Amino acid sequence: MSEVISPELIEQFNNAAQLAREGKYEESLAEWNRLLFPSKEDKQDKSKMMSGHFLGIAMMRRAWVLIDLKKYEEAKRVFEEDIMKACLGQFSMHELYEYFFSHGNTLGELSDLDGMDDAFSRAINIATKELGDLSRCKLTWMNLMIYAEKVQAWEYLERESKNVLTFAENSNSEILAFEAKWYHILALIGLNLVEKAREEAELMLKDLRKMDVDKAVTRLQDLIDSL
Repeated sequence: MSEVISPELIEQFNNAAQLAREGKYEESLAEWNRLLFPSKEDKQDKSKMMSGHFLGIAMMRRAWVLIDLKKYEEAKRVFEEDIMKACLGQFSMHELYEYFFSHGNTLGELSDLDGMDDAFSRAINIATKELGDLSRCKLTWMNLMIYAEKVQAWEYLERESKNVLTFAENSNSEILAFEAKWYHILALIGLNLVEKAREEAELMLKDLRKMDVDKAVTRLQDLIDSL
């Protein structure tokens, strides 16, 4: 942390983070609240100083606890506060990825597909171009498809699963490619394009049978049998 941050605030930050790691989310939230919404006495204590970076990270960590508590509307408000956005300029690229990824997950939970798409697109762009982090790209793409299925956004899922497949093939990710094909088939079923879905599923099944992935074969065969 920066030298302008008081030791008391750093201790509060660490305590709140530790409580969250221990799964004590209510206690953690209370500690974040004391840190971010100080009493009049604490406000008057000029020795307690924090940087914009420290403030932004603390706000994001508080939002994570709200997510753990399934308080998604509250978490959304934190991510979208003007003060939070003003702090983003002091974030590292890793921290910016975490911000957009977490914001996207929150919006996905709230079925805000447009907002989720924008946040996840920013997260993927950072993971790809700035961090070169394939695992973060995969995780973000997967969550995007999961939330799209959750809200039955079939046209969106049909389109985006094809984009995921292109990414997976370019990055030699067999598991992500399988998931992209799976979600594309689900999207076709949702769009009532059953024959096309069956055709894609049968082709995919042939490929899977050449691999040692019995669970995946069973999963797909069960889907085909249900059509």
